[in-house]
Amino acid sequence: MIDKLEFGKIDTETREFITTRRPEHFFKKGGGFCISSSQIQEILKKGVEKIRFVYFGVRGIKEYVISVDKLNYLKAHFLNGADDPQIIFPLKEMVELK
Repeated sequence: MIDKLEFGKIDTETREFITTRRPEHFFKKGGGFCISSSQIQEILKKGVEKIRFVYFGVRGIKEYVISVDKLNYLKAHFLNGADDPQIIFPLKEMVELK
């Protein structure tokens, strides 16, 4: 079953949050993608165990997954004047799905 949110969706069977990203969403300085800390708190309350980024890049579609257990090692940053700190998910910390 899929639980749709404003900023992605949760597959309740796999307990996975799925969100899409495009090249303009890639945070070069952090080497990955960001999600706001308030959104992270919302999906954690729903029992999510993994986060999947579906990246629609110039060379095709790639998917990356990270366990929420790694959140303790990731840092929150205030980016571009955002009110809510952003958690940066570096590609090097994620598993690329084939």
